[in-house]
Amino acid sequence: DFAGRLANRVMQGGFAIRSIAVTMIDTLLYVVIYAVTALGVFSSVSPWLALPMGLWIVGYGLLLRFFVPRAKERSLEVANTRSALVGRVVDSYTNILTVKLFARADEERSAVKDAVRANTDAFLRSLRLNSAAVGLLSVMNSLLLAATAALSVLLWTRGAMTSGEAAAGLALVMRILAMSGWVMHEVRDVFENIGTVQESMQTIARPHGLVD
Repeated sequence: DFAGRLANRVMQGGFAIRSIAVTMIDTLLYVVIYAVTALGVFSSVSPWLALPMGLWIVGYGLLLRFFVPRAKERSLEVANTRSALVGRVVDSYTNILTVKLFARADEERSAVKDAVRANTDAFLRSLRLNSAAVGLLSVMNSLLLAATAALSVLLWTRGAMTSGEAAAGLALVMRILAMSGWVMHEVRDVFENIGTVQESMQTIARPHGLVD
């Protein structure tokens, strides 16, 4: 194995675990409480007003369920290719005397280029998946805002809610929509870090091949 790849796997595992713990405690718990509270507020005004929010929460959960496991797989691929790239570069510098003595500079340069290309391709595949998720989320957010606004106007014209309640409901929806992209980013980061930890464990948790 490459010394650089081994070192990269050992170093990146601790940072990834710390990031997962901080995100789970500091972000996701807060968001769950906020979403449940918002749904309760809408239900207290009118069950019809809570319907778009409930459907949006279900759709958001399905979106995460579909994209997050794929993001984890692509994150593992990015982590593997990044470690291979670091390993190639470190190996070339560490053994530069041997490379020069045997006139292997072109071969080493070609190997590093291949590693850079593989890492770039893996990163772009991960980025395309993220762009698709963000695009679908934007469509869902627009539909939620339009449905809540239409229901608020309808309920207000029929006297089922006051103008203040309608304004407060729209403000709450807009706040949730602003949070949704941030939440997806945080959830994606969690699973990307899980992929990084998995890649690190391939070295750190490997059982001994030779037992004394």
